[in-house]
Amino acid sequence: MPAPGPPDAAPHPLGRHLFGFAVVADSHLEPEPAGLALPRSNARNRSVVQALRPWGPRFVLHLGDIVHPVPEAPGHDLTMALADRLHAGLGAPVFCTPGNHDVGDKREDIAPAKAVTDDGLRGYENVFGPPFRQVDFGQVVVLLLNSPVLGSGLAVEAAQRRWFEQALQQARGRRVFVATHYPPYLVQPGEPSSYDNIQPAPRQWLLDLLRRHRVEAVFCGHVHNAFYNRLDGTEIYALPSTAFARRDYSELHRSAPSAGDEFGRNDTGRLGFCWVDVHERGHVARLVETGGGTGALDLWLPGHPKDPGETPLGLTLRHPWCEIVELPCNPPVDEFERRAARNDHPVHALWTLGVRRLRVPVGDLLDARVRERVADMVALGHRYTFFSVGLPDEELLAALRQHAALVDRWECVLPLQRAPELARRAGPWVRETGVRLLLANLRSGMAGNTRKQPGQHDAAPGFLVDEAGVARDLLRGPLAGVAAGLCFGLPRAEALEPALQTLSLLAQDTGAIVTATLSLMGAGPNEAHTDDEDTQALVAQALALAQRHPGVDLQLDTFMDIDRGYYVRHGLVDRRSNWRPAGLALARARAAQIEHHRLHA
Repeated sequence: MPAPGPPDAAPHPLGRHLFGFAVVADSHLEPEPAGLALPRSNARNRSVVQALRPWGPRFVLHLGDIVHPVPEAPGHDLTMALADRLHAGLGAPVFCTPGNHDVGDKREDIAPAKAVTDDGLRGYENVFGPPFRQVDFGQVVVLLLNSPVLGSGLAVEAAQRRWFEQALQQARGRRVFVATHYPPYLVQPGEPSSYDNIQPAPRQWLLDLLRRHRVEAVFCGHVHNAFYNRLDGTEIYALPSTAFARRDYSELHRSAPSAGDEFGRNDTGRLGFCWVDVHERGHVARLVETGGGTGALDLWLPGHPKDPGETPLGLTLRHPWCEIVELPCNPPVDEFERRAARNDHPVHALWTLGVRRLRVPVGDLLDARVRERVADMVALGHRYTFFSVGLPDEELLAALRQHAALVDRWECVLPLQRAPELARRAGPWVRETGVRLLLANLRSGMAGNTRKQPGQHDAAPGFLVDEAGVARDLLRGPLAGVAAGLCFGLPRAEALEPALQTLSLLAQDTGAIVTATLSLMGAGPNEAHTDDEDTQALVAQALALAQRHPGVDLQLDTFMDIDRGYYVRHGLVDRRSNWRPAGLALARARAAQIEHHRLHA
């Protein structure tokens, strides 16, 4: 793709574009003995350098583990010099923060490698410069922390603390980005110490300063996976590696890696770097996927919820989308306890797709942990429809009232004869909160309205298209002044264009919100739809029709594969959140839209 667009005056929620920079992590360069094939990590990193240079980054941050051999291993010093020569090819200033492979592990008895030492720091400084430093770019201040020394008791730790506190104090009124190898935390600020976070005491020191000085963003490495956290107003990004994935984090997924993926190490969907666009009133940090390629890389700048506009489709999220997984205690990194990590890969796929409208069960609002994650997503611009089934009880209405700021729409799935009771029970609450209530017909074996073969088990939400008249009458009758809209279900075999024409007329006639959920599942529980070409064509048609009929909110069901059990079908991503062809095509369509905006708006 062409270089990210030059600064332009295009309208953007964050204001004028100032500059862009790149963030890379965990390159893990190896020695290159003469006469031997180039190590794979080195080939991948050379390709990233070649691809980044024409993008013209203002500068590049490297978050550590620049080299793979640890300080006491043969070839460490020579590989650091090799890395320095490779970085020169970027044609932009490169600022590094040390990783544990560069200077030694953080100081803990259970650390799997030797701890950081003054000698290791001196060797690093001789090649890459000070292990902690400040660099300035106008009103933007970048502070690079030496995280392996935090909690070490070395004299350099005390010196760095004094410097960091003073630098933050002097930066008041300017915007601050922080770079560190170790993430402060992965799931929550109070989590126990592990191989993959900063120890609790120095972590608390750091987090207090981030909050007090309203640091804009923190960029972290080490984990070789993308994680995202918000600490009040501070956004914390953990980055993937440009070289290989961490095998232990394969446990995040319900689907096992294959031997061909080297048991997770070569899961190429996990590899990439970050491109950061800095605007007048904020930044956009995009994860650029490299696919583990070498040679000329086919890179594209992904979408992000902070971008103007959105992909005109919604998504139903059937699987847990912010699941906490306990990784097994297993060497070499955590023999003695289980680490908790949140699977953020589905979220990053949603960002890349440019989809803001998400439909989830109301349990996601009632669960305090998931609700906290919903708040993070809403802060980025996502809009949630929470669906429930049956007449709401007082507990549900109280929760919807308490958390109304997170509720874009509430979809009540209900047998139609109970619509008058719904109006009596929910009407005062709807008028009080302003939350938009949508009605979906409950189609079930009990109601006898599934339209399935006799004896076939089925329950589903949404009016069918030929029930548009019934839906209109409910909206004008018992639900007048209560329901803001109607929800329809579109089976996979439905003729999509005439269905959307009918629903568009309904929306125009009533002024109501009309949603239509296109199912990617088949008609029966034993059908399996795994033809990616067919699903890609269906999704492409849905995208085109959504653009043509903006009066109907078209949604896709399902986002992630259902690869076992009933109604097996491929979605936009597989169970490891890697792209299916339909999802990749949709993501690239959003990327093209973003690029057009950058260059021509």
